[in-house]
Amino acid sequence: MAVFWIATTDSSRTDSMKELEKTLLTNYSKKFRPGLDYLGPLHVNMSANLVNLNGIDAVKGVISVVMSFEVIWRDERLKWDPIQYDNISYIHLPSDDLWIPPLILTNPTETITNLAGINFKVIVFPDGTITWLPAEIIDASCFINSTMFPFDTQECFPQFVPWGYTLADIYVYTDAFPVGTAYYSENGEWEYIKSTQNYGYHSTLPFVSFGLCFKRRHQYYLINLIVPIVIVDVLNNMVFLLPCESGERISFSITVLLSYVVFLTMFTDFIPRNALAMSLMCYYILYVLVGSFMIALANIASIRVYHATRPIPTWLKYLFCRCSRNKIVASDSVTGNEPEVLDTKASKYKHNNNSNDNAGGDLSWMKIASLLDRIFICVFIIYNVTLNVYYFTHII
Repeated sequence: MAVFWIATTDSSRTDSMKELEKTLLTNYSKKFRPGLDYLGPLHVNMSANLVNLNGIDAVKGVISVVMSFEVIWRDERLKWDPIQYDNISYIHLPSDDLWIPPLILTNPTETITNLAGINFKVIVFPDGTITWLPAEIIDASCFINSTMFPFDTQECFPQFVPWGYTLADIYVYTDAFPVGTAYYSENGEWEYIKSTQNYGYHSTLPFVSFGLCFKRRHQYYLINLIVPIVIVDVLNNMVFLLPCESGERISFSITVLLSYVVFLTMFTDFIPRNALAMSLMCYYILYVLVGSFMIALANIASIRVYHATRPIPTWLKYLFCRCSRNKIVASDSVTGNEPEVLDTKASKYKHNNNSNDNAGGDLSWMKIASLLDRIFICVFIIYNVTLNVYYFTHII
């Protein structure tokens, strides 16, 4: 008896829903927007939920996301009295049979995205309120600011407008809440940071935009790009420690120089080819490349000096003697040994001449090359340390 009563009730409710659907859609035309008098615009509320981030193509400037939407408006033509229809509080109707706001993505990449072209059922309530829950893969263009790559944060704004309607026809708005993330799945390359929902109008065209902010997970680029560059940079400075007669210094410098060219080529695959927001990493690799080029030139100069056979110029002997004497005095000061002070000018003059003659007699191109190597390694270490400190303090 109870089973028979339940079956009868279900059958009666199904018949009521069929009758309600027939009543609502009879003489209903989806060619015209809702509104009994058309004296004011139709208010359409739109909100979004982020489901998944497929990826951000930094080179092409494209963000691909899976989003679901909740669009709510009121259609007075779809009202009913629940008491007359077995207390039905809502009904699902095909979106193809009703007027749907033509929400178009205004910043697409290749194809136009029209949410109204997606056949999702709508929920209709007795007072004529309609809730539409479409979902779509959104491929929107996005300005990529790669200045801080790979520690960059990107913010993209998919924007929708009711195409074909002005602000006098449809007023699209959204709630002042972030985009929903209840169903969001984490992305391996990008970390979700925050989101916003905004609305407004351009001239007479209303719009709704959804700001999506993501931060790049930099560990991959740090390990596979930046750390190798720093290691090679340190090794490049050590080329001046190799003996000039080994014959490997030039080949080592050229190999390091070519490796930086390879790094620069690899790096260009990760950033957009525009000059609006040049990456600091581009400048960093460029300056490292210039430093490597200067090291190669300094290395060639040092080897050329080492193998020189012509007589040493007098001015170079004098400069070398001055440097050697200053080094001896500095060494005596550090060890606490005070040099003997001679009272007479003649003795002082004789002492200086003897020192110069001894230093000049021992001077050779090999010693000059050794001195140049020490100078070069100090100069380029200072250059590279300054470059790395400046870069990492500005980018991290």
